[in-house]
Amino acid sequence: MKTSTPYDPENPFRAAVTNSASTENIPSPSRTSSGRNTMQDVSLDEGDKHEDDKLPDEQEVDETIKKEFEDLAATGKWGSVSRKEVICVVATVILLLVGVTVAIVLLVGGGSDSSNMLAHSQAPTEAPTGLTVAFASAMDEYTHLKKALALNVLTKEIHLPKNSSELRALSQYEDDPFVSAAAWIFFKDPDNLIEGSLERFALVSLYYAWNGDEWSDYQKWLNPQLHVCDWTGVTCGVDDAGSKLVTELDLSNNNLAGTVPPTLAMLEGLTALRLGDNHLTGRIEGEVFRSLEKLTLLELQHNEFIGRLPKTMRGPSLESLHVEFTGVYGTWPFCDNPMKNFTMDCGFVPCYCCDSSNCVTV
Repeated sequence: MKTSTPYDPENPFRAAVTNSASTENIPSPSRTSSGRNTMQDVSLDEGDKHEDDKLPDEQEVDETIKKEFEDLAATGKWGSVSRKEVICVVATVILLLVGVTVAIVLLVGGGSDSSNMLAHSQAPTEAPTGLTVAFASAMDEYTHLKKALALNVLTKEIHLPKNSSELRALSQYEDDPFVSAAAWIFFKDPDNLIEGSLERFALVSLYYAWNGDEWSDYQKWLNPQLHVCDWTGVTCGVDDAGSKLVTELDLSNNNLAGTVPPTLAMLEGLTALRLGDNHLTGRIEGEVFRSLEKLTLLELQHNEFIGRLPKTMRGPSLESLHVEFTGVYGTWPFCDNPMKNFTMDCGFVPCYCCDSSNCVTV
């Protein structure tokens, strides 16, 4: 039986018609001890849940993650953390893992294996005996040369151009033996070898300083296809490390002209230097010859030097010195520590510790 319910303006959502017979058959909602409505358990099915059925906490987490992804796409940041910071953290973790892995391998390998791995992981401090190593580029060799010149007290006043363009221009328009030698090293030295690089520069600078194009014999000099040890008058030896170095230089009677350049001091392995019977001029720069600590023989006779014979020219190993008819004068300065073999023009260089064998006359 249906009964009509009057319209209630204060409760417009109240049902207008009530089926009393039906309501008698519908079970009334009951609550469990936990307070949940058992009617909801009956009507809901787990397979039909939607996003709206999630708990409030789950919905809040989803919204937060969604917002973080939106921020990452728009600003490059994950919340308050930037993409760069994330990358740095990931890279740091990877490096730590690599380091731990290497350490474990070294510890597990043990003995000679770990030592070998460590040795190969480090850059070598010097080349093995007999191994020829080159500079990475001509500019690297040029930079090495400039630093070496600056560190040597005798060559620190030699200033080379800053770059290759200036070097090329100056070498073409200025008569500077050091610039010309540097240009040859930079543009014509094909191998850029580390071994003997400073000696190559020193020898080439001697060529330009002593008017090499006018020498009696210059054919093999400045030949980039030959090692400097094959140049005329150059003799090489081998040092304790197995590297070649110039030990003797014989340019006597070869029409040399000019002054002795400070770059001669860069031939540190010289034991014998023969420059007699040429046209060398200027003062004998004692410090240049003194710096050649291994030099035992020095021949300067029959040249055109000026000034006094300097006592400072004697190095720790010099035992044979020949300076007759060189144009120098003054008392022989080495009587307090006589040499084994020496000659001079006693008319210009009087010597109270000499005998007739030391005095050379015309």
